[in-house]
Amino acid sequence: MRDQHGTVEERAAIAPMRMLGWTLRQIARTLGRAPRTISRELRRHPDPWGGYAGYWAHVDAHRRRQQTLRAGPLGHPPLAAYVQANLLARWSPEQMAHRLPLDFPRDPTLRISHQTLDHWIATDRAGGGVWYRCLRPYPRRHRTRDGSGPRASRLNGRVSVTQRHAVVARRGRVGEWEGDPLVGRGHSAALATHVERTSRVLLAATVPRRTAAAVHQATCRVFR
Repeated sequence: MRDQHGTVEERAAIAPMRMLGWTLRQIARTLGRAPRTISRELRRHPDPWGGYAGYWAHVDAHRRRQQTLRAGPLGHPPLAAYVQANLLARWSPEQMAHRLPLDFPRDPTLRISHQTLDHWIATDRAGGGVWYRCLRPYPRRHRTRDGSGPRASRLNGRVSVTQRHAVVARRGRVGEWEGDPLVGRGHSAALATHVERTSRVLLAATVPRRTAAAVHQATCRVFR
């Protein structure tokens, strides 16, 4: 039904149309639906007496939808069994996502991404579940407020702003430049800007891609 889930008003309208002998095409045209959608609705949600009642169909559809949501991505029993068994074996979501195509190359139903598994485990934990306890603990990489720490060595020779010489901090020496990227809309292109701290001279160059190599090339270009 509409947005894949019919409204209670639509389902209430189907029953009298059927009683009047309307065809599936007539009902579909009136409700703005495809005939196969009406056929599927009548087949999926019969009332206890084998007929079709709008309110009963709506309650049944809601019940089915809630069951699907509770099952989540592990609603397929073989996939759920595989994931749960390997969680107990202390496998990570990344390991399971990688191994599934190797263990079951001919079964496309046994596939899941590690992001989906992470989300399922987090949702299970929020609901009082305990599967998160099977995850192996990973050491957290902390950074200090000034940016030093595990990530500080990404740029060789980089000097933190807290370690500048006093003359640089006072802007008392010509020739000290400060560079910053200005990212454009869509986060694709950017400008590499360089300001001389004493004279405030600005040099800028466009950077077609936000990569270290592109910024380096643009910087060399403006200082030639």
